[in-house]
Amino acid sequence: MVTPLSTIESYAPAALAHRAESGHAESAMQTRKELEVVQVKSIPPGDDVKAMVGAIPGVRFTPGVVVGQEGPEGHLGPEAAGAVLILHVTLADENAADRFWRTTTSVKQSLPEAPGFIRLFSLFEGVSGYLVAFWRTVENARAFAKSQRHQEAMDAFDRERFQYSHFVGLFRAERDHHRNIYCEACGQATPMPAKVCCGCGNSLHDVFADGNAVDA
Repeated sequence: MVTPLSTIESYAPAALAHRAESGHAESAMQTRKELEVVQVKSIPPGDDVKAMVGAIPGVRFTPGVVVGQEGPEGHLGPEAAGAVLILHVTLADENAADRFWRTTTSVKQSLPEAPGFIRLFSLFEGVSGYLVAFWRTVENARAFAKSQRHQEAMDAFDRERFQYSHFVGLFRAERDHHRNIYCEACGQATPMPAKVCCGCGNSLHDVFADGNAVDA
């Protein structure tokens, strides 16, 4: 799997860099957190952790490429998804596979204007192809499925049979949780979306709101 790096830099406000005079000294770690630059980036596990994971029965590592796409609601994180669509496909013929890719690309070309679409990512693990899409609501996802472009693709699938197998499931979120950012200045957990820490007012960087969820 190829994972692009994402780097976001910010400095804690100058006011936070000066400690108030009091009888309680701040820890060295807290002082360091206030002064250093925050960098959000891709940090893969070390070789020893990979070895531990690889020793778990059923685990495998598959190199490949992840394709991602942002939608009109791309400024939101996964906590905003009220519905998740999961697709699985297998392919067996090169000519048919080319037709599959062209047809699915046509569908993706209409997603930038699809109401309620947040984002998707797709990948192949060996011969198994997966797509996971996040939608604001089940109703948004169903409305897109009824669009002309999507219906034309489904008709082509049924008529030409250019997939060896196909599965799609739409799942409604049963419950959600906050996506928290932990302030580098004070350690307070702040639920997203937010621009500043709810504890100290330090600027926070939401990778989705800032458009830096994936930055090559």
